[in-house]
This record gives sequence, structure tokens and C-alpha cells, in this order.
Amino acid sequence: GGPPPAPTTLPQTGAAGPPGTVLDESASLESGTVSGTVNLSRPGMVVLKASFDPRWTVTVDGQSLPTQMIAPSFVGREVPAGQHTVVFAYRSFQYYDVLFSLGALVFVGLLFGPRLWPRAVAEVRRRRQPA
Repeated sequence: GGPPPAPTTLPQTGAAGPPGTVLDESASLESGTVSGTVNLSRPGMVVLKASFDPRWTVTVDGQSLPTQMIAPSFVGREVPAGQHTVVFAYRSFQYYDVLFSLGALVFVGLLFGPRLWPRAVAEVRRRRQPA
């Protein structure tokens, strides 16, 4: 499962050197977003140095596109030539409290269940026996 890997090579245009420049960049780690404006003379790959995770999203000029895993520690997106605004956003898992509660409940069940289960079964059997 998961998104397809990034292509191993971008289309070659015969030009050497970097495909463009980063005009502006900003990061808001509290909100989980990193954005930038790039100006590319040819198609290129915009790369964010962050561990790849399927919860990363990317928009290019406001259009939501799938992220690409460049390597386990890089998330990116192919971008065509021209000037583009690219926004990477991380959407954290919002149900950690539910998972923690479920885990605590399972732990308590495993801790006390083996002691209580035989007593409960014996009580049910005792009640079912005719007087």
C-alpha cells in the first residue's frame, strides 16, 4: 500500500545544474506546515527533509497532489517548470487518546482477568444448578 515511489529520474532537458531557485520559504512547526515559493527553469523535485509518512500532504499552487517518498527521510513532489507555491502539511493522528484508553483497558483486563474469570464462571455455574 501507500503512495508510489518517486521516479528515479526526471525528464532530461539537457541543462546542467539546479533546475531553479527557492524564492521564499517558511516553516510553522506548531501547525505542521512548511511552505515555499520556487522558480524552476525546467521540471524539478521539491524536497522536504522530513521522514516520509503517509500523513504528509502537499499542495502546489493550491492544488492537492500526492506526496512522493524520495527516500525514507525525504518527502517531495515533482513540480513543472515555472513559479510555484508549494505547501507541505503534516496531519497528525488525532485519536491517540482513544488508543491510549483502549490500551489501558486491555492492560487492566490482562492484569485482573485471569483472577476474576474463574470466579465469574464458577458463580454462573452455581446459579444454574438446580436447588
